[in-house]
Amino acid sequence: MSPAQHFDWNATYALDQVLLCAACEIAVFGWQPSGTSRDQDGHLVRRDLSKGLSTKERVINYFAGTDTLQRSQRDSIIAAAKEKGIDLFSDDLKQKVTDAIKWAQQLDPGMKNSAPYLLRINRLAELERVPLREFGYVVSIVRMYDASHPPITGKSEYVGMIGDALDIRLRITEVTRWIGPASVSAGSTRVLLRVTGRQLTLLPNPNPTVWVDTENLLTFYTKVDDRLVVNMHLAVTGKVGTHRVWNGNRITQLGWVKWTLA
Repeated sequence: MSPAQHFDWNATYALDQVLLCAACEIAVFGWQPSGTSRDQDGHLVRRDLSKGLSTKERVINYFAGTDTLQRSQRDSIIAAAKEKGIDLFSDDLKQKVTDAIKWAQQLDPGMKNSAPYLLRINRLAELERVPLREFGYVVSIVRMYDASHPPITGKSEYVGMIGDALDIRLRITEVTRWIGPASVSAGSTRVLLRVTGRQLTLLPNPNPTVWVDTENLLTFYTKVDDRLVVNMHLAVTGKVGTHRVWNGNRITQLGWVKWTLA
């Protein structure tokens, strides 16, 4: 990227074109942070200097760089895309930009108010044209949209809706435990259960519904207990906290969990 004084940081550009450029860059080269950032799980991600400029810097160059720089970057991404079999002019990339803008515009009020960054991208997504000085936030909309919509390859389904109180009868088919130092001292663990349900009730509705006989994934914190094993039948009550995707599978995270053998 050229020295800062060479750019008019107040110049504005069409939001959808900036994001389409960012989507192409990420599709071909992956997301390259400007410095240190965090991924969707909160882990620090440091810039890989061996991969050259950050995504933000490359997108800035496309719109405000010299003709020579723009041509050089355009040639490099076309060559890399061809080698990887990526169609930069596909309708899929255009649709992703449309979906990413809509996602940023419709961020949950409580979610965006708890994080200044999310509030910033929410406001930028409402604009038709965005200033060059905000490109760091703007191009990250595509990256955050991707992080919020990871590909789903498993057959599990979400259980209930966020905020629902559940009363479930189920059978465990697989157990995964995470026990860190803090969990050990507190005598608790986070468990991920692959389960086959027999009955699902949304409280306070007294009428149970038949849970389709498929394997779904539930995760929650509980006291360390050797009875959480494969083929054990449980009665579980709790509240749906979040839905997320992990390793291609839909996972339902529960809070306020109580369980007994059933």
